Amino acid sequence: MPDCILQEAPALDLLIVPGGLGARTHVRENPQILEFVRRQRGTVVSVCTGALILAAAGMLDGLSATTHHSSLDLLREYGQITIQEGTRFVMHERVATSAGVTAGIDLALALVAREWGHSVAESVAANLEWESTSWKQAPSDEPLQQPTFSIRLATMNDSGGILSCLRAAFERYESSYTRGAYEDTVLTPESLQKRLDVDFCRHFRSGGNCRNDCLPHRQP
Repeated sequence: MPDCILQEAPALDLLIVPGGLGARTHVRENPQILEFVRRQRGTVVSVCTGALILAAAGMLDGLSATTHHSSLDLLREYGQITIQEGTRFVMHERVATSAGVTAGIDLALALVAREWGHSVAESVAANLEWESTSWKQAPSDEPLQQPTFSIRLATMNDSGGILSCLRAAFERYESSYTRGAYEDTVLTPESLQKRLDVDFCRHFRSGGNCRNDCLPHRQP
């Protein structure tokens, strides 16, 4: 279920517009959806024929763009766009388009590389077992921006802040989440607290400074 209607949606840092039959037909003629796309001030990207919606909203005027190869002629109907054929994606400073569905993964990795650095994107690609390297080429009219922050490994001193952020992010879903479900794959505030208890105990066990309420002490 959606959290809000288009008219009440907050400002977005990133809007991803998917494609499909609706994008090729009625959605690109829906004034409410087009207005929602237009008023975004963050990054706006499309996957597959979602580019037709961006084009209808005027987001691609004066830019180069691409879409699924079977819908390039539909994109050409918007005369203010330079069509890029045979490319996985086209990325501008604030707007980006990708070709078919899997090309959207390359675009996503290119965006990760631009915003958080190539090492993070490499880790995501490895976790996905994604073999394409097209995302590293980053076809665009602008060079990739260098990240303006550093990344380091978290320490036990960061545990409180990490747990607070996770609780804030998880709060909206907590009412519909079945406790204990997927605890081996989904990091929840509850499962993170258990891990922190175990790690804290192991770290201080030799010095006798372990908290007596940690998980190993609570277990019989």
